[in-house]
Amino acid sequence: MAIHPVFVQAFYYGLVLFGTLALAGAFQRGFFWKYSKVRVSFGKLLMVKIRTPLRDYFAIGEVIEGFLVYKLHKEKVRYSINSDDKVFYRALAVTWIDVDEEKHGLVRTDFSTVSAFDAPKFESLNVRALMKPAERTLKEKIIIFLLGLILLGTIIAIFMCIKNASAVNTLATSIPGWLESMRGAVNPVAGVV
Repeated sequence: MAIHPVFVQAFYYGLVLFGTLALAGAFQRGFFWKYSKVRVSFGKLLMVKIRTPLRDYFAIGEVIEGFLVYKLHKEKVRYSINSDDKVFYRALAVTWIDVDEEKHGLVRTDFSTVSAFDAPKFESLNVRALMKPAERTLKEKIIIFLLGLILLGTIIAIFMCIKNASAVNTLATSIPGWLESMRGAVNPVAGVV
């Protein structure tokens, strides 16, 4: 069974198309795929341009509860966005925001930097604060102590039941022998009138 020539031709065109896209993505150091993902999100995501002294590189960001959050080198980074700062702009049909990596701050559209702080450290502190276990109240400590006592009592009761069950089993096996030995014995009190 031979494959139809139209399918063979479509396969070769698809191979050329995907090869070209892969080559474009490699030449642009991942910008093409990040841009495509932001473009397809229809405004939910935005492009983050990280400015360094030697070169600029890009990340996919998202605004969550007044914070710009994006992933950089497998680590989340979080910047606070004030409503009066003009940091967003549109280019290539998507929304962009610039971040100055040296000053750890957002860059306004007039190229001045917003007051900055150490964003990776802030994200780390934020995650630790959210995941930190809450302090236990006195009532909770008492409940946990009582539950521990109940658990200890239950373990002791189970141990005693097992011990008593073996004693009862031993007693149950020896009772028929006692009854047999007592059949021939005379009751001295019953014989006296």
